[in-house]
Amino acid sequence: MKQQKIWQLSVFLLVFSLFFGLTSAVSLAAPSVNNPIKIAIISDIHLYDPALGTTGSAFETYLVSQDLKLEAESDAIFQSALNTLLNSDAKIVLISGDMTNNGEYVNHQRMVHYLGRLIKAGKRVFVINGNHDILNPDASSYSANTTKRVKTITPDEFKSLYHAFGYDQAIAKDTNSLSYVVDLTPDVRLIVIDSCQYNANNNKPVTAGDVSGTKLQWVESQIRNAKAQGKTVLGMMHHGIVPHFGMETTFFPGFVVDNYAALQQDFSSLGMPVMFTGHFHSQDLAGQYFPNNKYMLDIETGSLVNYPVPIRFVEVTADRKQLNITSTMVTSITHDLKGAANFQSYALNGMPAGMSYMLLQQLTAILIHQGYLADAAADMATKIADTQVAPNVTINDLFARVAIAHYHGDENLDATTKALIQQLASSGDPNTKLLGQYMLSLSTDVPPADNNVKIDLLTGKAIN
Repeated sequence: MKQQKIWQLSVFLLVFSLFFGLTSAVSLAAPSVNNPIKIAIISDIHLYDPALGTTGSAFETYLVSQDLKLEAESDAIFQSALNTLLNSDAKIVLISGDMTNNGEYVNHQRMVHYLGRLIKAGKRVFVINGNHDILNPDASSYSANTTKRVKTITPDEFKSLYHAFGYDQAIAKDTNSLSYVVDLTPDVRLIVIDSCQYNANNNKPVTAGDVSGTKLQWVESQIRNAKAQGKTVLGMMHHGIVPHFGMETTFFPGFVVDNYAALQQDFSSLGMPVMFTGHFHSQDLAGQYFPNNKYMLDIETGSLVNYPVPIRFVEVTADRKQLNITSTMVTSITHDLKGAANFQSYALNGMPAGMSYMLLQQLTAILIHQGYLADAAADMATKIADTQVAPNVTINDLFARVAIAHYHGDENLDATTKALIQQLASSGDPNTKLLGQYMLSLSTDVPPADNNVKIDLLTGKAIN
């Protein structure tokens, strides 16, 4: 009997040890891990219902004033982009503002209808407003030579219309703005920040962005709360938080959020080092780096109404240590391409004229600031822009090349173009020199890469 008990005890100990050893080995060999998070990002859709008018002198005048964006084609472009998203393995879709052309109520309704297709397909969609979307005095329709104001929307209407695209899923909402918080997974939190100043809109919508006062305090508290729970924290807002080229704040001060340098340090130190943005319409990554692996990485996604019409994909790896970023472009739409070989060529064709308008506006403003009257400044700006820098190449032509390269991302310019830029930047004429420095800044792409890159979330830098 005693031997039998000893034998039984031995068997029990053997089984126990085998079981404990097996479970320990399993737990060591295969720790509990999360799944990767696959995110698609689109921005600055500027959706425009063709029923509001796409022909006539009034619409053409409007297009010129807006750098010839592809507004008439925006509906067809967005439908093509939707098909790409529906066929992708991304389960989450982020839209970083400027949902509509100029905040027209009918365009918001149209947008909500289209986004419903993503929800029905099992995607989770999170949006935030852009500077064009709310209380916009430019909301208009066009017929022949007539521009007619149409209904825009209020902040409350935005929240109501887009309730299914962020607000219903929010675990926190700011009572003083349209900002909110959602969990992408139990361990990854997205803080969506309303950086727009629609309440200050008067005759023109305010382009610049602001995150201050009670709004900033709310964002800070949400980051602290998320980090206290051990979560990876990502951010999204319309305005940039890191300049994407050296002279951006000189020539485009409204495209980086006010007080951006302080916000970079604040957000990164609290534990939100990545921000998904839009607004400037270029496909670009820019980082600001601080001691002790603190950083702010601004992942800007280009517009669907400007070449190269990009869609960005971001994978957060299962260990939450890396972002795998890739980009694709809308390559076909159901629309008259007017003889262009393909849609990318069609989108590119209108860029030089749009960039020419942009340059003339900026040059005129510089000259007015120098003391010239408006008409004289406009005439002189045209003369400067038309100045030849090489056979059959004007300053205007050169600027278009540079701007298009920046919009595309991973700025790739030939040696001749680079030499011409350097030539302008060394000019003895102050205005020509300023333009050369501007182009040099715009064409200088600092790391990390813009379209396809792997980012180390510990440092915010590219993984070679």
